[in-house]
Amino acid sequence: MNENENEMCTWIVKERKDIVKAMRTKSMFSYSSVSKSASLLSFLLTLSLFGAGLAISSVSFCAPVQAKKMTVYDRQVALKKEIDAGEKSKELTLKEASKLREKLESINEKKEKMLAKNGGKLSYKDEEKMEKWLNGVSIDIQKKRLAKRVR
Repeated sequence: MNENENEMCTWIVKERKDIVKAMRTKSMFSYSSVSKSASLLSFLLTLSLFGAGLAISSVSFCAPVQAKKMTVYDRQVALKKEIDAGEKSKELTLKEASKLREKLESINEKKEKMLAKNGGKLSYKDEEKMEKWLNGVSIDIQKKRLAKRVR
C-alpha cells in the first residue's frame, strides 16, 4: 500500500474504534447517528480495500511474468549441472547420473547431425525434437531425485 492508503486505513480504524466506544457509552451520539456513521465507515473501509486489491491486481496484469528463454545449448548445460548437483546431493546414484549423461551425450550427437544437414542451424522441427528429448531427460532427473526423497 502507498502512504495515502496507509493513512486512510489508519483513519478508518481510529474512527471505527471511536464509534464502537460511543456505542458502548451512548453519551457521544445517538444510536441512529452512530449506526449511519458505522455503515458509512464500513462502506469506506470496503471501498479502500477494494481499491487496494484493484491496484495490486492491475500491477500484476500490467507486468506479466515472462518465461526465461533458453537455447538448446543452454538447456543442455543446465541439465548437466542439475545431474551433477543431484549426484553430489546423493539424490542420484553414480549409475543413474551416468545413464542420464549418456542420454544427454546421445542427444548432443543427434543435434550435431541435425546441424550438419541444415547448414549449421536447427530447423523448427529439429528444435521441437530437441526440446522433446531434453524434456524427457529433465523428467527422468526429477523422477529419480524425487524417488530418493520418498524412500
